[in-house]
Amino acid sequence: MKNGIITMCAVALAILFTLPGCNYADRLEKLEKANKDLQAQLESRDLELQAKCSKDAEAYFRREWTNDPGTILLQQTNHYNEARNKCFVWIQYNYDLGSGTGTWHQNIMVYDVYENLKHAHYSARHRVQATAMITCEVAGKKCQSIEEFMALASPYMNQ
Repeated sequence: MKNGIITMCAVALAILFTLPGCNYADRLEKLEKANKDLQAQLESRDLELQAKCSKDAEAYFRREWTNDPGTILLQQTNHYNEARNKCFVWIQYNYDLGSGTGTWHQNIMVYDVYENLKHAHYSARHRVQATAMITCEVAGKKCQSIEEFMALASPYMNQ
């Protein structure tokens, strides 16, 4: 009796382990196709979010920033950050201080386009042979140089 039960269990287990294998290739093919479809949907969604970010960042930039007679450089770069699910704009604004000595001011800022929230700001006054940093802060953390600012602020624009 005991041997009969063991045999029946062995047969039942063999059936259980072989039945799912009957459709294994079909199931695997369907899963791979579903995975490719989902991947395509995600890529399409990412492209849509990047395009929306680009359009909205350009509108934000035009609305919030304008050239004035002292402007040397005013430009923006935008990026949809997947990791943070945010649209950021990197603005560089350099302007002449009008002293006739070649002194100019440099500002670099990173904003969240939709929340109008400044995440990073670097500011410096440049003279012919000297630079005086005025502000260096990223996400509430003070920094000590343009290099440190770039290292701390670049993840907003790279993820």
